[in-house]
Amino acid sequence: MPKIIIIDDDEQISRLLTDVCQMAGYEVSTCFKAADYFKEKQLADIVFLDLAMPDMDGIEVITQLKEIKSQVAIILMSGQDSSLIVTAEILAKEYGLNHIASFAKPMEIKEIIALLEDLKEKQNR
Repeated sequence: MPKIIIIDDDEQISRLLTDVCQMAGYEVSTCFKAADYFKEKQLADIVFLDLAMPDMDGIEVITQLKEIKSQVAIILMSGQDSSLIVTAEILAKEYGLNHIASFAKPMEIKEIIALLEDLKEKQNR
């Protein structure tokens, strides 16, 4: 079963994403602090990454993912200005990371479901 880790300090969004991902057939874990993802060395196929968090922001997470040469699929999320998402996408691409999607908060659940179904379909090929 593919594994997703949600890195977001907003408990409501984390719970909603957890429910959606589990309904789509994924195993899900959450980290409310980005540093916990690295401390616990959790393995995942996909990471939902909030870009604006108090302890370690998404740009710092992207930089650390580069340093450990992570191949995890990254889905960026932010409720901040859209330029933050664009900057993070450019950085992830320049670092050679596996960025697969971005969402502005509040997110459209049907778009997340469609993405997760598409990813599962690709994996089953």
